[in-house]
Amino acid sequence: MDFPVYDSDNMVPKDPARRPALEKKIKHYSNFHKILLVGEGDFSFSLALANAFGSAENMVPTSLDSRDKVLSSYDNGQENLQHLENLGAMTSHDVDATKMCKHEILRDRLFDRIVFNFPRAGFYKKEKDAAVIKKHRHLVKMFFKNAKTMLSKTGEIHVTHQVKDPYNQWKVVDEAAKCGLVLKESIEFNKADYPGYTNRRGAEPIIGGTFFLGECRTYTFILRESMTGPIMLPKISEEALPEIPQAMWELEPDRKNREAAHMESLINHLKTVADKAIKERDEFERQRNEAIHQRDEARREKEIITIQLGEALRLKEDAVVQRAVSILEPIFEREARKAAETAKENMEVYLNQYKRSVYNLELNRTNQLVKQGDHTLCQMEEVYWEKDEVLLEKETIAEQVDEAMTLEQEELREMERTPRKQNDLPNQKDEASGIKDKITKALDKFVKWLKEVIKKLEGVDWEPLLRILATLEMFMAGKGFGLTELLGIGILLWRQFGACKVG
Repeated sequence: MDFPVYDSDNMVPKDPARRPALEKKIKHYSNFHKILLVGEGDFSFSLALANAFGSAENMVPTSLDSRDKVLSSYDNGQENLQHLENLGAMTSHDVDATKMCKHEILRDRLFDRIVFNFPRAGFYKKEKDAAVIKKHRHLVKMFFKNAKTMLSKTGEIHVTHQVKDPYNQWKVVDEAAKCGLVLKESIEFNKADYPGYTNRRGAEPIIGGTFFLGECRTYTFILRESMTGPIMLPKISEEALPEIPQAMWELEPDRKNREAAHMESLINHLKTVADKAIKERDEFERQRNEAIHQRDEARREKEIITIQLGEALRLKEDAVVQRAVSILEPIFEREARKAAETAKENMEVYLNQYKRSVYNLELNRTNQLVKQGDHTLCQMEEVYWEKDEVLLEKETIAEQVDEAMTLEQEELREMERTPRKQNDLPNQKDEASGIKDKITKALDKFVKWLKEVIKKLEGVDWEPLLRILATLEMFMAGKGFGLTELLGIGILLWRQFGACKVG
C-alpha cells in the first residue's frame, strides 16, 4: 500500500487526486496526518481514529503480537482488524518498538504522528522493583531512538502514560530529552474522547484483560530542530541534564545562533521555574507539616475511636450474651422438662421391671417353700406313722407293765397271806429278769426313735422327752434298778410320753 505524498508544511497531500475532500479531526489527530500506531493490543484505539476519519488509509496500526495471537487473545481482535482493513488500513504484526525503524514495511517511511499508548515491557506483580522499572525505561528509550528517525520535520511523538508512582519512575520525559526530543505539551488523557477504545493487557498472565488507568497524560514530543516558538519546558532530571547540551550542539552549524537564543530563553525560564519550585517546595513543606499534624490528630482520633469501638463491642457482646440467655433459657427449661419426663418414664419402666423381678423372686421362693413344706409334710407323715407304731408298742408295753404290776401285786398279796416256798424264788427271779429284758429292749428301741425324731423335727417342747431320755440313759448305764424301780420307770414313761406333744 502506498501512502499519498504530503506537503511537510501544512500536512496536506501534494497530489490533489489523493487529498481528502474534508479534514476530519479527533483530539490531536487528523485524516491529513500519516499516523503510525505502535504497540496496539486489540486495535480498538486505531479503530476509534478510523471511525472518526471515515477512512484508515492514512494509518499504519502495528502490534508486537502475531496476527494469530491477536485473534486468540482478544475477543474483538478479528472484528477490529476486519473493520480497519475494510477502511483501508495497512495493519502490521510482529513489530518490535525497540527496532521498528528496521522493519521491512516501516523503514524509509516518515510519519506525522507516532503514537504509543501505555508502553510496557510486560505486566509484572512487583511494579516497584528496580529491575522491572529498568526494563520499562529501556523500552521507552529505545522507542524514542527509533521513532526519532521515523518522524517527519514537523511531526510529533505521542506517548500516553500513567503519572502516579511507580509509573512516574520510568521518567518518560527524561528519556526523550536524552534522545534529542523536546516536550511540546502534556495534556490529560481521557479514554472517553476515543469512543470504542478499551485499554487491554498485552502480556502474561492475563492477556486481553483490562487494567486500572488512574490519572494519565499524553506527552507530545517534537524534534529539537523543528522548534519555532515557545515550548513547554519539561521537568528534566539531573541524570538527563549532562546529555542535553551535547545533543543540542550536534545540530547543523547554521542553526547554532537560533539554538543559543532558545538556550538563553531556556535558562531564563529555568530560573523562573527554579523560583517557582522553591515556592512550591516551601508550600509543600507547609502542607507536609500540616499533613503530619492532621496525621497525628487522625491517630489520636483513631485511638479514641478504637477505645469506643472496643467498648461498643463489649456492650454488644454483653447484649448478645443476654439475648442468647433469654433465647436459650426457655429451650433449656423445655429440654429439662422433657428429660425429667423421660427419666420418670424410665423410672416407671425400671420400677415395673423391679416389681416383676421381685414378684418372680417371691414366686420362686414361695414355690421353693411349698416344695420344702411338701417335703416336710412327707417327713411328718413318716413321723406320724412311726409315732403310731411307737404308740402301739407303748400300749403293748403299758399292758405288759400293767400285767406285771398286777401279777406282782397279786404275788405280794399271796406272799403276805402265805409265805412262798424257797423253791419258787428262782422261778420268780427268772420271770422278773425276762420282763426286765423286754422292758430294756423296748426302752432301747424307744430311745433310738426319739433320737431320730429329734433330728427330723423342730419347734417341739423337748423338755419332757429330755427328762425321759436322761432317765433311760441312767437305766441303760446299769445303775442297778430293781423290779419295783423298773415298774416306776414304766409308769413315769407312760405319763411323760403321754404328755409329750409331737408335731
